[in-house]
Amino acid sequence: MNGTITKRCGCRDPQTDKQLGAACKKLTQRTHGVWSLVQELPPREDGTRRRFRRSGYKTKTDAQTDITALAALLDIADKKSDPDGRRRLADLLETVSASGEDIPDYDETKRRFATGSL
Repeated sequence: MNGTITKRCGCRDPQTDKQLGAACKKLTQRTHGVWSLVQELPPREDGTRRRFRRSGYKTKTDAQTDITALAALLDIADKKSDPDGRRRLADLLETVSASGEDIPDYDETKRRFATGSL
């Protein structure tokens, strides 16, 4: 599952007062706007879609580091042979995304997953 990294800002169009978002011309400046990420997670039990979203990164590299960490966490459980395990990991990441907590440590999560305490 691929993640997406985007850069946005809060600038507004003076005529419409709508946010420019990704269309802002100043986004090419290094210090303008913030980076955000969206990582697709395995679907819920009922088949509905879910995503991990986070914003506020100062650099694209910071966002990429977190996307890589999310992918590694999801890969703890094998995609084909352990769909229930992937769902449990996705439940954890969905909770983390909603609460704004730090992304869980890979080694700790892998240990908890292996012992069944996740």
